[in-house]
Amino acid sequence: MSFELFVALRYLRAKRKNVVISFISFLSILGVIVGVSSLVVVTSMYGGLITNLRSKIADATAHITILSVNRGYIRQPEYIIKKIEKCDEIVGMTPVTYLKGLLIGKISSEGCVIKGVDFRFPGAVDGNLFKLKSGSILSLKGSDNGIVIGYELAKKIGVRKGDYVKGIFPQGRLTPFGFSPTIKKFKVIGIFSSGLYDYDSMWGYVNIKVANRILSIPSDGSQFIDLKVKDVDLVKKIEHRIKKIIGNDFSFSDWIDRNKPLFSALKLEELGLFLAISLIVIVAALNIITTLTMMVMEKQKDIGILLSMGARPNTISKIFMYQGLIIGILGGILGAILGVGISLLCEKYHWIKIDKTVYSLSYLPFKVDWSVVLMIFFGAVLITFLATLYPARKGSSVNPIEALRNE
Repeated sequence: MSFELFVALRYLRAKRKNVVISFISFLSILGVIVGVSSLVVVTSMYGGLITNLRSKIADATAHITILSVNRGYIRQPEYIIKKIEKCDEIVGMTPVTYLKGLLIGKISSEGCVIKGVDFRFPGAVDGNLFKLKSGSILSLKGSDNGIVIGYELAKKIGVRKGDYVKGIFPQGRLTPFGFSPTIKKFKVIGIFSSGLYDYDSMWGYVNIKVANRILSIPSDGSQFIDLKVKDVDLVKKIEHRIKKIIGNDFSFSDWIDRNKPLFSALKLEELGLFLAISLIVIVAALNIITTLTMMVMEKQKDIGILLSMGARPNTISKIFMYQGLIIGILGGILGAILGVGISLLCEKYHWIKIDKTVYSLSYLPFKVDWSVVLMIFFGAVLITFLATLYPARKGSSVNPIEALRNE
């Protein structure tokens, strides 16, 4: 152990006559602990929220959607599928057709999005259909009036598995008495729960043949082709590769673009809260400056004796720098442990409940990112180190003769 570190530890452990300095030292360590732990909790909270939403959205919807530029539907989509099925990045493809309309149940009616799925091409079927609370997706394959709807939607309109609902769609036909919407009666053969409120409260699934008939699309066509890929973060590169294969008659939509406003808003909130809580660490650093400056004034005699015995000004500087660093490292370690502990407990016991109608989740998930924890820790240590520079310089500039004379 170096001489400077030994003296710094002695100063921190020693019982001082000046209670004010001791109290400010305690507040300095406490400030670093609170600041670091708060930052760890906040980053874990937003990390868990974004990761959870990304995972559920990517599972519940198509990663890439292909649509025709020249017409309102894709003619014989199986030929397009055959052209791109050799792409290693793609794990599933299916033609789909979407309907927007109104579902009428026993107690109320709700707007909804109905997705017609072609079960001849498994692998790209939304994960929602594999999270059924009741029923079976196999019943949709040959069904002419079967429908699978979200749990929240079923609860709103007051239906269960086996009940009938009426669908009203604006895509209708012109009659001698005016425009007439399409009305279709469905039997609820399944209810899914994805964990995302937006999907559970608005979405339903039918056989693609039913959706095509309502939109007057040929039975061998579809509105879109949905793709699932291995790496959801590489959708842009995969789109570019597919475009080279199928040409410019098609355009693309991916899950990142569809949900960009949501994730951008969450990132902005995270940054704002991170900067606000960082002020706690800065306040703790100001306390460290105060503590060390007052300690320099208290230890004038000790500094004078050390300098008169041959200690260099650089040695005095290191003593006070080490003191500040010890406060920062101790506060950083305890703060990181406290923040990680709170985050793990919140994730395990779902302590923080949130409005699922706003965030699509019923509780706030937490995910500890150890690289971020280390970054916060070293950032706090760096701030506390910078806070020691002025007191250390002031301590090294003490005149030993004046210090001993005043004592």
